[in-house]
Amino acid sequence: SGVQELPLYSDNFCRAVMHNHISTALIIHNFNHLCKNKPVEFMLRQATVALIVLILFSNLSNGQFRKDKLITPTLKLSYQWQPQSDFEFVDNTWQYSTLGLNYLQPLITNMTKSGKAGSFGYRALMLSTGIEYSYPIINDLDVQHKLIDAGFGLSFIWYGGGRSVFTGAGFANIFEDNKSIKDSPQLRYSGFLNWHFKIWDWFGTNIGAAYTYKFGYARIVPLFGGNFNFDKFSMRISLPLIVQAGYAVSKRTSVFIKTMPDGAVNNFYNDGYEFPGQPEIIQLRQRKLLLGLGVDVFATRHMHLTPEIGSMSKQVLAFSDAPIDDPTNFYDEKIMSTVYLKLTAKFVFGEPAQWGKGHATNYLLDKNIEDALQFNQ
Repeated sequence: SGVQELPLYSDNFCRAVMHNHISTALIIHNFNHLCKNKPVEFMLRQATVALIVLILFSNLSNGQFRKDKLITPTLKLSYQWQPQSDFEFVDNTWQYSTLGLNYLQPLITNMTKSGKAGSFGYRALMLSTGIEYSYPIINDLDVQHKLIDAGFGLSFIWYGGGRSVFTGAGFANIFEDNKSIKDSPQLRYSGFLNWHFKIWDWFGTNIGAAYTYKFGYARIVPLFGGNFNFDKFSMRISLPLIVQAGYAVSKRTSVFIKTMPDGAVNNFYNDGYEFPGQPEIIQLRQRKLLLGLGVDVFATRHMHLTPEIGSMSKQVLAFSDAPIDDPTNFYDEKIMSTVYLKLTAKFVFGEPAQWGKGHATNYLLDKNIEDALQFNQ
């Protein structure tokens, strides 16, 4: 097929990797064996290998460049599945599953004395990158399409030592299917800015704005909410994107309930049979409302497991040839409510953050940075 092996597998490289990170070498080998001779997956394969090499490098350099343990490199694997559900008004069915790989790497972290008694400032710049592979099944389509989302971004935290924390992020992604990605993938952008202000020890406000695709098309939304933190109970609100409440059952286990909109916009290759008269590249748009219940478990010091179950309501599947920020669709159908299952495994490299255990000297730094990280997620 003309696909060339990446110039990565020299004997010296393999010996070096296997000596210190044999599991990384095995992941690379198995992934390349799985995708070998499949040109459609070539770009995805390159991105995945680059991500794994980035993780390897970050582990080797982590202890040399970081000055604190508040933010740690984190790899997250997730799988979400929803069973077949019917369309409300037409004879058709829909099923969906997603496999994701995401990585967070702190690039710059700096803790300084703020000039106020007993207070410290904190600044951080982080790299986020990830790949998602989704498998929608629409019964009426003769040929099913796979969806590929991949990208990277930078996020920051700025805390001057008082009661304000500023956070923000910018991301560049491709949202394609397995056919449109072979031509000219389109780069799309998203991001947010937020001001978190601590009013009392147990409450702080969130005010900001986001550019998001969570509602089935690109739009700017204002953000407003607050964070509540008590001994074992916490709640994080950022309307209209998420409301989540959690309760710490023990030091290693907490439960949470959340509700949030979820959506996506992917380029979709139209061969002329599914939608005659429409352009070759159209958009598949999704939007839904999630209500989920989950458990966050510290399986080990370096691994979190988060099983989750919930419902999906107000589901809409649409196709459009309009601009990305135009909500107009030439086809849209409502889908019956259904359940979803999700499992997330999060691996923390280096020394895990332990809030309130010597990493900071006052509650403001501990809780504000923790709140900011939760908000970024």
